[in-house]
Amino acid sequence: MNKFSSSQKIGVALIVAGLMLATFFAFADRFGLGKSGSIGAAQILGIEIGIVLSLVGVGLVITDWSEASGPRVDWRVWLTKILDLPPTFWVVATFLVLYAAFFIPALFFSKLSIQYFVKYIPDAYITHIGFDIEQTVSHIGAWLTDGVSPYADRIVPYSPFTLAVFAPFLVIGYPAYFKLLVVITLAAFFVGALFIPLRLAPKNNRTILLLIFIVTLFSYGLQFELERGQFNVLAFASVLTALYIFHYQPKLRYFAYLLFSFGAQLKIYPLIFIFMLTEDWHDWRINLKRFAALGLFNFALLFVLGIPLGREFIGHILSRQAGLQSSRIEDLSISGYAYSLTTEVFPRLASYNNLIQNFSMLVFAACLIYIIVSAYRKKQNGFNIYLFAVCTIGALIIPAASFDYKLPILAAPVALILCTLPAFETVRQKIGSIACVIFLSAAYWSTLYPYQVKPDFMAHNFPALMLILFSIIGLHILTSGKAEVQT
Repeated sequence: MNKFSSSQKIGVALIVAGLMLATFFAFADRFGLGKSGSIGAAQILGIEIGIVLSLVGVGLVITDWSEASGPRVDWRVWLTKILDLPPTFWVVATFLVLYAAFFIPALFFSKLSIQYFVKYIPDAYITHIGFDIEQTVSHIGAWLTDGVSPYADRIVPYSPFTLAVFAPFLVIGYPAYFKLLVVITLAAFFVGALFIPLRLAPKNNRTILLLIFIVTLFSYGLQFELERGQFNVLAFASVLTALYIFHYQPKLRYFAYLLFSFGAQLKIYPLIFIFMLTEDWHDWRINLKRFAALGLFNFALLFVLGIPLGREFIGHILSRQAGLQSSRIEDLSISGYAYSLTTEVFPRLASYNNLIQNFSMLVFAACLIYIIVSAYRKKQNGFNIYLFAVCTIGALIIPAASFDYKLPILAAPVALILCTLPAFETVRQKIGSIACVIFLSAAYWSTLYPYQVKPDFMAHNFPALMLILFSIIGLHILTSGKAEVQT
């Protein structure tokens, strides 16, 4: 007589337990636990659970797993397989986790029967969309027709060059110019998040780039950009195209300088990408001359509509950068997050507002300097992806009143970082890289959702941006001994 294996004994126990459970719930009303003469939903559930347990038990009895399983697999083999999984696996896994956490509950488990995120775009105080571009164009109209300065009420923060660019919108009229800007923005996103990055990414590893591009097309940040009639994506695409031309089409560099200046004038913060216009980090004289020439050219463009208007804009933007603080939950900036943190979350820390801002700026500056010094020491010339990513984070968090509609510009640098990771050799490097990839991708995916569907501690996107920054630095440290990571 053969002895039962341990798995078969467990199977017999499950069969008995399942039958007993199913029988109990089938006659629960006889014991006074249900309605007499009828079977309730709870009873049916109990019966189904009992049947499932019995079926599992039958499976264990008829299959001797002690023989069928064969030799035991060394856990170290499985650990090695896990550590050798490509970054794409971890990027997709974190996407699926956040998709299940933020998208499905908001869509199907809300109070309404079914809905997409209700009122997830922050209120613009008006009934029609395109508020920002409409305000800009209306201020241009008041300036051209009545002589009222576009900076009189300190609402419009855009350069005189930008006002000149959008002045023809007065001829087109609303909503035609808003629709035109939507088309331009989508085309710019295609260029800045797919076309140029595809040329920079390795040909054999573009899956992550395509995934990030497709998912970001439906993101809250891009919808916010389109709804407001903003042009951050346009400015970013212009700058990225300029950087690509500078490094890969040297004969067209003057055209690259014009594109760079166009993007910088639209949204002053792209000036931080000037560090990317470096061909040789050791040729500091040429670099300084290039930086100085571009700086003077862009400063001169501030007076394209006259010296008085240029001076007024400079005063307006300086006072805005130095004194504007917002507690709006969609504010990405260091100043906005510090103000919200010290006025709403921890009011007792109100006196440390400036300290928190200065410390955050120092942390970012340290990360930027680290990447630049590393490139200088290792002679990493060309398009430096890590420097590009750090500059993008700076473009998001340094300006005062920097809002969530700028988030789409993160798509390209995040995708390029994840596409260009080398194969790591040691266990420590593998574990570290997996941790950084998980933190980086999870933080990025979290920015795709509106704050209404996220926990309070994730509502502001500034912490997610800092987590992305630290993950980038961590990956850079891990790749220091590997092959070049710039394209």
